Amino acid sequence: MLDENVVRMLSANSDVRSLATTPFPGSDYQPPVVTAVKEQYNLHEILQYTNIYTISDGIYRRDGDVSGIVNRYGHMCKMAYGGIFIEAGKTLDTGEEDLLQAAKDCADLLDFEAEFLAIGIDMIKDGDVVKHMVWDKDGVSKLQALPRRFLTSVKDVGQTTTQYNWITEINKYVLFERTAQQEIFEADTCVHFAMNNKSQFVSDILSRTTFGVWSVPPLEPLLGTIEWKVNAVINDILWTHRNVPREHHRLDLSMYIPENYSGTPQERQAQAEAAGQAAADAYSASISNQNSDVAYITDAITQIGFVEPKSTNYQSPNEKLRQINEGIANALGMAPIMRDQSFAGAVMSGSFAMLNVESIAKIIRRGMLKILRHSIRVKYGPRFADEDLMKLKMRIKLILEKDKTEVMRQIAIMDDSGKFTPTEIRAEWGKEPLTDKDIEEIARFQVLMEKEKKKFTSVARVAADTVRGVNQDQFGGYPIAPSDVGRRDAATQ
Repeated sequence: MLDENVVRMLSANSDVRSLATTPFPGSDYQPPVVTAVKEQYNLHEILQYTNIYTISDGIYRRDGDVSGIVNRYGHMCKMAYGGIFIEAGKTLDTGEEDLLQAAKDCADLLDFEAEFLAIGIDMIKDGDVVKHMVWDKDGVSKLQALPRRFLTSVKDVGQTTTQYNWITEINKYVLFERTAQQEIFEADTCVHFAMNNKSQFVSDILSRTTFGVWSVPPLEPLLGTIEWKVNAVINDILWTHRNVPREHHRLDLSMYIPENYSGTPQERQAQAEAAGQAAADAYSASISNQNSDVAYITDAITQIGFVEPKSTNYQSPNEKLRQINEGIANALGMAPIMRDQSFAGAVMSGSFAMLNVESIAKIIRRGMLKILRHSIRVKYGPRFADEDLMKLKMRIKLILEKDKTEVMRQIAIMDDSGKFTPTEIRAEWGKEPLTDKDIEEIARFQVLMEKEKKKFTSVARVAADTVRGVNQDQFGGYPIAPSDVGRRDAATQ
C-alpha cells in the first residue's frame, strides 16, 4: 500500500485538492501525481513476491519500457515466420502437394503467426512456454497454453527433492500441483519451448530443485535494476511535484496582535493567533477551487506572487532513468540506439537484436513443426509416412524493411561472383529452391526481355544515326566513313 503520509503530502496543495474534488463527485478519483506514485508502489509490491513468474508478468504489465522490448521480440518473431514448404526435388509429386496443402491447412487453423507472437513474448518473460495439444480425429484443433506461474513438471506427481536428488526428468506437467484444482498433462501431449534449459538449476514454484528442465527467466537477473528504477521514478515524481512554482498570497494580518485582545498574555496570544488563522482560512476558502484564468479581487494591501525553487536544474533522476532503461534493453539483447551512437554501432546493435530474434524463432519453429507433424499423423494416419512428414519445413527469415536494399545488394554480388548456386542465393531472401515450373516461367520471362532489348537496340541505333546526320538511303545503307561504325555502335550501348 502507498504510505498514507505520502498521499496526504501530495494532496496538501490546493491545486491537487481541487483536482481531487471537482471532476467526478462521489468517485474514487485521485490526483494524477498520487495515481502515478501508487502505480510505482504497486510494482514495488509485485517485486516482493516469491513466484518469479508472477513478478515477470507484473513487470511486463506495469513497466512500459520492458513491455515495449518484450512486445518487440514477439512481433519480430511473428515477422520471421515465413510459412510452410516441402524440401523435395524441383517438382512436387501429387503426394507431396497433398501433404503441403494439409500442412498449410493445419497452420491456418492453429494460426501459426499468432502463436509465434504469443510464444515469443512469453519466452522473453518466463524463459519457457508449454503448450498442450488438444486433438481429435481431425487433428490438433487447439493449442492450450499452460500458465507458467502455476505449472510444474515432474517424473511422478507429488515428487519431492533433496539436496542431491533433483527433478531431471519430465513425464508429466501439472497445473496447480498439490491443490484441489490439480490438473495433469502427459508430457507426450505437450510441446515445451525452452530458451535454455539444458544445464540450468532452477527452483520450481514449490521450491523443488530442477536441473535441465526449466530455463532461467530473462527478466530474473534484472529484478534489482528494476527495483532501483522504481525507487528513482518515485523520487522523481515527488521531487518534480514539490518543485513547481506555487502561488504565494501575502495577507496583512497586522491587526491580529496580542495588544488588541484582553486577558492574560497567554490568552491574548492565543486569541490573536486564532483570529489570524480564521482570517487566513476565510480568505483561502474564498479563492479555493477557482479556475486558473479567474482574476483575484483583494484589498490594496494583499499581495499575490509566485514562489519558485531556487534551482530547477535537478535532472539527475531523468538521466539516471535513461541509463537504467538502456541497461535493461542491453541485458535483454535489444540495445537501444543512443543519441551519441555511431552509425556502425547502431548497425551492430540492430544486427545482434536480429540474431537474437532469429534464434528464438528457430526454437519456436522446432516445436511448431512437432505440432504440425503430429496433427497430420493423427488426421491422416499411414497415408503419409514419417519420412514424408520430415520433408515439411518452416521458413524462418527476418528481413526488416530497412534491410531489404542491403540484402538485395548482397544477392546481386553473390550472383555475379558465380560461386553460389541459385538455391543458396534464394535462401538469402528466405525462398525455397526453384521448381521446374519456376524455371520455365523465368526462362519465358528472359526470352521476352531479350526481345524487348533487341527492339530497344534497333530503335537506339536509328536514333544514333539520325543524331550523327547520316542519311543511309543516300549512301546505299552504309555510313559515310568506316570510323562512323564505332561511334554508332558506342551510341547504342
